[in-house]
Amino acid sequence: MRALQPTLRLGRDVWDRTAMPIEEFTARADRLRGGMTRRGLDVLLLFGSGLDGCGHPTYVSNYIVKLPFTALVVLPRDGHPALIFEGATRGRTAAQATTWIEDVRPCWNVAETCLAVLAERHLLNATIGLAAMPRLVPHAEWTALVAGLPHTTFVEAEDLAWECRARKSAREVRQVERASAIVRLALGSAGSSPHATEMALAAHLFREARMQGAEDIRMMLAPLHDREWAFRPPEPRAIDDGARIAVTVRASWERYWSEATRTFVVRGGRLEPVLDAALQERFEAAVERARAGATIASCVDAAWSLAGVHERQALARFGLSHGIGITADEIPVFTRENQTAIAPSTCLVLTAAASSRDGLALHADTIVT
Repeated sequence: MRALQPTLRLGRDVWDRTAMPIEEFTARADRLRGGMTRRGLDVLLLFGSGLDGCGHPTYVSNYIVKLPFTALVVLPRDGHPALIFEGATRGRTAAQATTWIEDVRPCWNVAETCLAVLAERHLLNATIGLAAMPRLVPHAEWTALVAGLPHTTFVEAEDLAWECRARKSAREVRQVERASAIVRLALGSAGSSPHATEMALAAHLFREARMQGAEDIRMMLAPLHDREWAFRPPEPRAIDDGARIAVTVRASWERYWSEATRTFVVRGGRLEPVLDAALQERFEAAVERARAGATIASCVDAAWSLAGVHERQALARFGLSHGIGITADEIPVFTRENQTAIAPSTCLVLTAAASSRDGLALHADTIVT
């Protein structure tokens, strides 16, 4: 689901050191350093941009951006890391309250500050691994960084970051499960009162999630009774009686996201959940396959073989599955070409579709394999 990215992150920004102690983050840094040693890297640059694209630096540092800015973690193989982020110096104290990294540097030129950090650590001639660079880096900053490192060897190493992020620790799983409880509660409350417009429904869902402590919230809907339906942000439109609507909610709890989709029929202004036995059976079968360690390709093939024409069209539009965690869209990517086995402790959003004489229904949830 690609919802609109807000200008400002919507909710809380805290660090519960009991749920996610410093040891969680130092262990992540150690795993990354182990990969760096195997590849001969002296330092790893983990870059992120925007509220939806800062997963790599957040994974190591626990820092999240509040605005659509950039962040960078400089992780030497030997020595202390540094956290660099776009922002005024007054933001340093707030950042230090949510990260274990001691060297925190707000700035307005990430490339210039990165060069300063590398110089201080005598890494200007190093072999540097790159995660999300130059993919997400503004062109001017990437050009400046490369110009300042004429004797450096750059190595693409984003797969190392993804490899570490893909399999969740027990603490990470608990955070995802907490986010899942928020999402399910919000969606479960959709029928508790009538909603005259899509915006009224969105306001209700956001309030319910916020009251449960959500850190960030996104919502989209699709009018399934329309022939050319598509998921979109809520609009100031009336919700017609008798309409069939799929509603997707994403919410994060202390950095970790969950997502779910439910289908409703509108009766008297109230949203009544569609309880389709075939839909639930298909979803449970997909969960069972994923938890049995099947390959991604076999999961895709199984879902497609059970689906009819309209159901395949729906899954093609909405997406069959994707990973979720510190960012709302992560690996693995579900395609028929991906022969990767689904590993234990992977967090996935699985989707099922069922079409009956009453209409199409979609159901999605976040699961842990």
